[in-house]
Amino acid sequence: MPQTSPYLPASVEFVDQQMITLVFSQYWYQEDIEELAGLVLAGLGNISSKNTVLGADREDIHFYWRNVCYVLYFESNSQSCWLEAESREDHALLAEMHELLVPVLS
Repeated sequence: MPQTSPYLPASVEFVDQQMITLVFSQYWYQEDIEELAGLVLAGLGNISSKNTVLGADREDIHFYWRNVCYVLYFESNSQSCWLEAESREDHALLAEMHELLVPVLS
C-alpha cells in the first residue's frame, strides 16, 4: 500500500550497482529526517536498528536488513539521500532493495 507524505513521490535510482539514491519531491530539513527515514525503512519491511551517527548537517542511520548492515545517509544542506551497504562486499542485495522501494516511494 503506497504511503502518503508531502515528500512523495520520490525518485529512486540504483546507481552503478553500489548505491540507491533518493530525491524527495519537497525540500526537507534536518528535523524531517526521522519522517523520511521512516518512509524508506518501512518500505523494506523487517529491519533492525544498529545505530545513528549525527553530524552538523548529516545523519547516518545504520541498520540490518537480511542479516547485512546498510547505511541510510541524509545530508540536509545538499538535499542528498542515499543507501549503501556498510561493507563493499555486501552490495548484492541492493538490487532487491531497490525493487522494493520503487513502488513504495515513487
